[in-house]
Amino acid sequence: MMRVPMTLGNTVNVYLAARAVFLLIKHGVFDSGVFAGDPISNVVQSVAFPGLGTGVGSVGPNTCAKQMRSAIDDFVLGKYSFPFSWADAQERHQKLYRDFVRDLQRGE
Repeated sequence: MMRVPMTLGNTVNVYLAARAVFLLIKHGVFDSGVFAGDPISNVVQSVAFPGLGTGVGSVGPNTCAKQMRSAIDDFVLGKYSFPFSWADAQERHQKLYRDFVRDLQRGE
């Protein structure tokens, strides 16, 4: 559920939300309850993200799939590598929500 329901437009919110879930499962520990002190990864067997951001957020299904796939590649499969430069970082960021890359430094 979104903190504040709104259209997401050109954002990477789907990627960031999925990333947060994957990191929580990988590194998190239950604070209380029956599983208090247990790693979350020992308890959670599966996770579903049915159309994350595609409702009120108006994220297109292809953009949602692209961002989910990137989060899976980066944090579940361990394919993430730190960007070499600011230009590399901006390109990766933009490719999460559009099919072309603008030079943000020059405003093109």
